[in-house]
Amino acid sequence: MIRLLLLGIFLLFFIWLLLELFSKRKNQQNQSFLSGTAKYFFIALILLAIILFAPKLVAPLIGFVKSSFLPILGILRNFLPF
Repeated sequence: MIRLLLLGIFLLFFIWLLLELFSKRKNQQNQSFLSGTAKYFFIALILLAIILFAPKLVAPLIGFVKSSFLPILGILRNFLPF
């Protein structure tokens, strides 16, 4: 449940950052290369790619973290007096 909450917070923060990046008014020198609805299509495309490919990329990392850090945490837990 906490993972889901953290994932939701991260996604909302990421969407907010992208919207702030593309929605601020800028000088003529710093105009965005995307205009109008193309910005929102680009944001939706990035989010779709993250949703589809993130689990495949993160799963091996989770396995590595579990296999490398859980034994260390088990040893440290044995030192606790209670």
